[in-house]
Amino acid sequence: MRRSAHSESSRLLILTLAAEQALRAEDFESLFAVLAEREKTIDALSKLPLDEETQTLVAQANEVAERVIASARESQSKLLESLSSGRRAALATRSYAGQKRNARRIEGAA
Repeated sequence: MRRSAHSESSRLLILTLAAEQALRAEDFESLFAVLAEREKTIDALSKLPLDEETQTLVAQANEVAERVIASARESQSKLLESLSSGRRAALATRSYAGQKRNARRIEGAA
């Protein structure tokens, strides 16, 4: 089935909105799946003749997608930083608990 430029550009807009929604939900797996589908749609659009209005629409959708991707990278970075901080805190807590146990053992042995 051959799709028209109109149906492909509509699909591109829908996928762009879905990417924004996945980002808001911090569902990175869905986000990257939607972005992959979006790339396929862009490939299909690149093979079709586009009128000026559709070209403008595609350009706007691409700008939004770039912002979504940048935000996703920033969110992932913050999430990884948070996880790393959480691990450091857990290790510090474990280390402190171990030091307290060792101090009690030393006190008990004395």
